[in-house]
Amino acid sequence: MLILIHGNDNAKSRMKLRQILETSKEEKIYLDGRKISFNELLLACESNSIVAVGKIIILENFFQAKESKDKIKILDYLINPKLPISLIFWENKEIDKKKIGLLPAKTEIHKFDFEGYIFKFLDGLGSQPSSQILNHFHSLLKSSEPELIFGLIIRQFRYMIASNAEQKNILGIPDWQFFKFKRQAKNFDYHKLIFLYRQLLQLDYKIKTGQSPQRLDQLLDIFLVNL
Repeated sequence: MLILIHGNDNAKSRMKLRQILETSKEEKIYLDGRKISFNELLLACESNSIVAVGKIIILENFFQAKESKDKIKILDYLINPKLPISLIFWENKEIDKKKIGLLPAKTEIHKFDFEGYIFKFLDGLGSQPSSQILNHFHSLLKSSEPELIFGLIIRQFRYMIASNAEQKNILGIPDWQFFKFKRQAKNFDYHKLIFLYRQLLQLDYKIKTGQSPQRLDQLLDIFLVNL
């Protein structure tokens, strides 16, 4: 069994991972793919299990690790069809086609993303009038938790700032996303981007420490109307 689970909707992708693992009686081993060395992986894969028949390796965020000889060696080892283990790659964001192309054609792939409407809202930040942004926000609140929307707004500004500062895509995201964020960042003065991002972090701190009498959706109303 060779599976890739990826996409930006981590709640749904985690649920899919849990569903797969619940039906298996094999030993489950979770590994941090961004830090794992070849020797550590070898030990995890080839050590004998005393509690179960068979073994499933869940390698998280492996494709986000920096390119290295060790990474190439790990991937070559893992995609060997004779390897007597099951393997699941789980990624907390979308993986581009180039990286997916490194996996065997028989790989079972599951991608989980948010509804398209939420991306229209996020992509409109800085280019659409505040009244329109607020209407989109209130529509989203009917089907999405404010915490989810807030987290995605923070992510959007973080990527805009990062892409604005780089000429080449070194952010570990697909190229089309990198250039989309770069174009969107042009809707803001760079110092305004930093200011707004700091405002978002302050909102996050106030909510988590209970320092605001207002609800998160109310605080986001104020933030969005002042973009």
